[in-house]
Amino acid sequence: MAKEDDLFQAKMNMLIEKVKEGKMLFPKEKGIEKLFLAIRRDAEGNIVPDSVDVAVLSIANIVFRNHMESEMRKISLKDVQKRYIEILEMYFSQPFAEMKKHKLTPADIAWEMSQKKSLVSTFSKGKFGSHIKEFWQYYGPIVEVHLEDMKCLKAVFGGDIFPSYKENIALKAGLYFDTIVLPDPLLRTALLPKTHFKPSLAVYYWAKHALNALQYKNLILADVTPPIVVVVPDIILLYPQEMDFLKKISFDDSLLHLEKIFKRSFASITNVDKFLKEKDSIEKLANEIKDQSRVLLDVEEKDASLVDKLKSMGQAKDDFLGEAVLTHAGQQLKMTTFGRMMQANDLLRRAEIYGGTPLIDAPTSWQYLLWKYEYDQARSKELAPEASNLLVAQTLMGEQMMGKIPILKNISEEAIIKLRKEGALQELRDIMRISVDKFQNVSEQEFAKASQEIIANLDSAFTAYKKKINNLSSSKKKFFGFDIAPWIVSGTIGIIATTVSNVPVGVLAAKVFGDLIGIRSGRELWAQGKAILDTEKQLKRTPAGIIINTTK
Repeated sequence: MAKEDDLFQAKMNMLIEKVKEGKMLFPKEKGIEKLFLAIRRDAEGNIVPDSVDVAVLSIANIVFRNHMESEMRKISLKDVQKRYIEILEMYFSQPFAEMKKHKLTPADIAWEMSQKKSLVSTFSKGKFGSHIKEFWQYYGPIVEVHLEDMKCLKAVFGGDIFPSYKENIALKAGLYFDTIVLPDPLLRTALLPKTHFKPSLAVYYWAKHALNALQYKNLILADVTPPIVVVVPDIILLYPQEMDFLKKISFDDSLLHLEKIFKRSFASITNVDKFLKEKDSIEKLANEIKDQSRVLLDVEEKDASLVDKLKSMGQAKDDFLGEAVLTHAGQQLKMTTFGRMMQANDLLRRAEIYGGTPLIDAPTSWQYLLWKYEYDQARSKELAPEASNLLVAQTLMGEQMMGKIPILKNISEEAIIKLRKEGALQELRDIMRISVDKFQNVSEQEFAKASQEIIANLDSAFTAYKKKINNLSSSKKKFFGFDIAPWIVSGTIGIIATTVSNVPVGVLAAKVFGDLIGIRSGRELWAQGKAILDTEKQLKRTPAGIIINTTK
């Protein structure tokens, strides 16, 4: 019996069992019960497929799915993430330790690993890829169910294989989002040997991103709920039908983008190919382009001449690669556009599945995502529901934020974890959301305005905190000419506090401190001193206080 038949039998038998146990009732007015009773079995006891009405099969599918999800929830998300970290450490614990010991980067270690012929040869055989795929085929649905259950604010990373190793993206996004969802770089890079990548380049990317992923270990395994970071598999690498879906919508978006570039309409991609057929040289192609601002390979080349942009597009390759795959200028532009739109749609699709907001740390990918939102809004006339969160996310990723509030450049894992444990994240989130809900679309202009307001709000919060702390420090110094904090910490005044019901000791305290400082009672000193320290303690538990006091 084929796997499909086995699955069909399992679903139907589960439904039948639920009905027998009285755990499943059918609405009589829809006639489902009659259809259910028409189910027949063959001589071997197997359910005859032709006897099952599509309505009954739909109910069986729902029952089976609910059962499977219930079983998957029995495996905790943290256990899955621990097992994933164990896989990372199985292959990279030693290189990671060397990286930390010698203060190197993931790229440094990855380059050395890519020069080892035995490692390159082993990786190229693809066995590792099949193992990590099997891992996610089993655990992927479990992670998906748990993320679906998590009713919190999530950010889903995209735009590259994995975030840049130059900074921990969760330390920025974690100032706003409860959970940052990162794609597993092992699965993404495991298939590279099957592409046009040279084997050594495949190993380089595999090692670089895996070593970077290990840098997120503390945030992945932090004892907080919901989790700060969750690693997930690529759905398009597990489910082929997802790739077909993404290709279709990406071709549609490419069509719109090319219409903007050439300022003309195309009925289909086939019409685009006909139009571009004769535009085989950069000069011929450049003469047809009407909006060169949308011809973009790299944001850093945004202000370059059109000819230089097209040359870069045709020469795009890594030192590990051979010659560029395409030399036809028109086709190169089309495929570059399609690739970028595919990347944007992949991110949006994963954000939809995991119930999160797209998160990008690559400026060029961000620009294409903005165009994608622009085209979607033009077609639907509706603002994407996650637009305001998206604006906050990209503000946190930007250099402008770090320039205005330098302490955020060096924010620590301890700060992010403490924000969560102290329940201070919502307060910080509210500060950033004061102005963003009024924006009407996702565009460069709206993004710039939103960023300025978000940064101003955060800067104001940090400035206010510092002012209060300075005032508090001043009040302590002026408190009868003494800084009472050391006394309270050391327990000197604490003794009085714990014995205030003892009249003789209270009288003694009053005399000792009254003689020393010139006040009427120790109780008065305790009350006033404690009020100052309570205020300081409360300030330190604010978002600004947590960040400042846990960041070097």
